[in-house]
Amino acid sequence: MNYFNPFAAASLSLLTVTALPITALAQTPAGPDEAFLNDVYSSLEEYDALAYALAVEFGEDNITLAQQFCSALDDGAVAEEEFTAFFNGVSGGLVSSGLEETYSTEQLDTSSLFYSIAILGYGTFAYCPQHGPALQAALQELGIISDEEA
Repeated sequence: MNYFNPFAAASLSLLTVTALPITALAQTPAGPDEAFLNDVYSSLEEYDALAYALAVEFGEDNITLAQQFCSALDDGAVAEEEFTAFFNGVSGGLVSSGLEETYSTEQLDTSSLFYSIAILGYGTFAYCPQHGPALQAALQELGIISDEEA
């Protein structure tokens, strides 16, 4: 089930977003989702500028994406398959947005991975911690994290 493609439901202007001073973009809303967005923004800002710009562009839609992932897991979906579908949606969206003219395929894949881990990892922690072990096992199975990192 590939409904975790954030590009399918949003019109992105990443080409203009990535040209802006990235550190000034994040605006976190007040409320119960603030910690989730703060974790996502601060983590991505530190590690990957393009993934950070993507998270900022989606803003509060990141909350919906994380909650949809949790709902899918609650409904019995397999974490590895859902993570892969989300990552593929992000990666494909970045490539089709024309960013391959500015970034290498490897850079786009890396940014897609950082974004996917941030949204689904912090989302699982914030909205469905009972599925944390399943996501961790999926990331290990996919070779994204090692047993030592878990």
